[in-house]
Amino acid sequence: MLERLVSELATLEVDAGNSSAKWRVVKSGSSLCVARGVMSWVSLPSVDEFRERVGSSVDRVLLASVAGESKTCDLISLVEASFPRADVRRVTVGKRMAGVRFAYADCSTLGVDRCLAMVAACAQSKEGVLVLDCGSAITADFVAAGGQHLGGYIFPGVRLLKASLMSGTANVPVGNDLGLNVSPGSSTAQCVERAISLMVRSSISASIEHAKSLGISQFFITGGDAAWVSGLLGVNFHVCPDLVLEGLALVVGLEGVA
Repeated sequence: MLERLVSELATLEVDAGNSSAKWRVVKSGSSLCVARGVMSWVSLPSVDEFRERVGSSVDRVLLASVAGESKTCDLISLVEASFPRADVRRVTVGKRMAGVRFAYADCSTLGVDRCLAMVAACAQSKEGVLVLDCGSAITADFVAAGGQHLGGYIFPGVRLLKASLMSGTANVPVGNDLGLNVSPGSSTAQCVERAISLMVRSSISASIEHAKSLGISQFFITGGDAAWVSGLLGVNFHVCPDLVLEGLALVVGLEGVA
């Protein structure tokens, strides 16, 4: 009976970003993902809708958020109302997490999503790693083989680049879909789209070259635009859609972060 009860329990892991919150449900005592989804901040689901999407009896919730306190509080309220008996644990940044030592003097200004992505990448590779997270912003972080964070870059992501052009210029069309072509465009829309692709490719290429100069040859990529970004470069990336969520589970499991 006890074994059956444990097998029916599940952990809800949530990565709350600036534009949306990504979640997955993992059966307790295993790494089996039984449900996943993305919630937009524009319209969070109702309690009944969220329970239906999750579809499991959740006894624990692990949360990492860079969304700001207002959105984070709204999300926690939804989770607590949906699963009132669940233990909700929000992970925040520490100077050292699961063997990774961060370069920031003030780690409170380092996004927890970046930290967790580094933790998960380092758990998969004993060599140094370059970790790219391609969301609203594109972050690049360098970690040496011993787990020492060597610093990073933060670039504007695709949506921010589009928004800057739309707000700063008149009558410049910006398309919704970006391809892999970076040759000069033959229309204003093409010029804009291909310039964005070129800017992103150039930024990532420079990050990879810097990583190589540090002796780093393992490149991990995650985030909503990861598949598109990886297609821009002829590089052997480890494409890991759940890298932040994997780091979240690792930190709680190894260090008991509350």
